[in-house]
Amino acid sequence: MKLDNVKLLVTHGGVFHADDVFSTALIYLCKVNKIYTDKNVLDPRTGSYVIDIIDNAYKYGTYDPIVSRYDSDIPLDKTVPVVVRTNSIRDAESYPELTLIYDIGGGLFDHHQANAKLRPDGMKYCAFGLLFSKFGDCLIPDEGVRESFYSRYVAPIDDTDNGVGPNPLSSAISAFMPNWNEDNDPESVNKAFADAVLIAVWILSRMILKANATYQATEILESSPTIETDGGKILILREYVPYNTWAFEKGFSAAVYPSNRGGYNCCVISDPKAGNICKFPVDWRGISDENYLKEISGIDGITFCHASGFLIATKTQLSAIEASGFLEPCVAD
Repeated sequence: MKLDNVKLLVTHGGVFHADDVFSTALIYLCKVNKIYTDKNVLDPRTGSYVIDIIDNAYKYGTYDPIVSRYDSDIPLDKTVPVVVRTNSIRDAESYPELTLIYDIGGGLFDHHQANAKLRPDGMKYCAFGLLFSKFGDCLIPDEGVRESFYSRYVAPIDDTDNGVGPNPLSSAISAFMPNWNEDNDPESVNKAFADAVLIAVWILSRMILKANATYQATEILESSPTIETDGGKILILREYVPYNTWAFEKGFSAAVYPSNRGGYNCCVISDPKAGNICKFPVDWRGISDENYLKEISGIDGITFCHASGFLIATKTQLSAIEASGFLEPCVAD
């Protein structure tokens, strides 16, 4: 099944979670094959939601035993997916052709059945993980980037839905569910679900854009010049691109790049697990007096050193490179 051909989405009704919300957002993005960057397109104040919600498809038609299907009045000619939220999945054949059922019904994209698909670590894939594994390549073409994206963003949502610890995204989506003292009728809950999906589309779009942009930056990083100073191997960038993970793996101490505030920055490389691998001298830290910094360093043009010692700002690229020679390895306490 190709998602761009899907006309109807079916998931469970009632209380929603990050799993079914992000699953719906993922299907939507794959279906339209577009990552949104224009806020006006999805501004909830315009009333233009990314999906239409129908509560319980069975009330929209009568069952025809000859074709084993409901003759539904569901408006399937819309440009956005129609989502049926129901707790009474019967027979998948009762839905129109090109229907995708997820997080309910015990099918390919559900995880509530005894024979649910397991990850290599033994944890069950939830609907979001199952859908991402099947269709994620339409949004993240590179396999390595896709695997990293799954581990960083998708797996935690799957884990929470499996009852293994909270994560910020799942908690944020749960906050959209009406509280006990608010309207909890199906229409209100469906409206809240649509709001949550809207936000999830934005979050997922930005996370995918970031993942793909980081991958695309690799070519720039590999062609960038490097220089050896007393502070270690320094990466010289013509423009800022995400560099830390790549630079850490390549053994760099710091990167020099143009600052969006003007001038240049020299920023130390951080070990993703242990933090900064080096810092600028203690007596530089927290100082923004250019003359004083020149006096203690002997370098003209340093305008600021962060209080934690991981970054300096300079007027010129040469000043930033010179300052990198003073980097000191971090020593564990």
